[in-house]
Amino acid sequence: GAAEVALPLTALLESWVHPGDREKFDQACRELQSPTNAFDCEYCIVLEDGTTRYLHHIAQVTRDAQGNPLKHIGTIHDVSDRRATEDEARQLQAAADAVGTALFATLFVTFIVQVTARFVFDRPLPWTDELAVILYVWVILWAAAFMVPAKEHVVFDLVYNAAGPRTRRGMLLLGSVIIGSLAAYALPGSVDYVRFMAREGT
Repeated sequence: GAAEVALPLTALLESWVHPGDREKFDQACRELQSPTNAFDCEYCIVLEDGTTRYLHHIAQVTRDAQGNPLKHIGTIHDVSDRRATEDEARQLQAAADAVGTALFATLFVTFIVQVTARFVFDRPLPWTDELAVILYVWVILWAAAFMVPAKEHVVFDLVYNAAGPRTRRGMLLLGSVIIGSLAAYALPGSVDYVRFMAREGT
């Protein structure tokens, strides 16, 4: 078989590997000894002062005809900042999903209360109609903005895909301006509606 490759740096890192990533690191080391001669692993290390860092480690071994290692090249990148950003994004996404779930659950409960009051007790509750409409709109807008990936939105993008990067940025900016303008135009009417509902409630 091919001669094993044991590098001082790899041995040092091995002593720092977080226990949770030990199996993944060992598997990557075995790949380095396999016919692929490649090491590609992202893992966590615990330094002597107790701090943790995340590394993306890539390596490749060149062997001779007998399988003996001739050259080893590779890179190690500290990706701790990227991982922190990804973790923060996951937390924000989880919070957005929780809000969306709460909105939908509130809408469902409102619908049940509405149906029960109207058809079981024959005492319709007008506020449930208004709340259901408001929640329905919020569920749609919240899900579209924060829960459904942009690539899964239904869009007509033949012209957009044919445009260059600068033109695409301009189209995105124009679209945002149009949506913002429509929202600003509708704001006075929305405020009047809220005031009307407040007067109607009295």
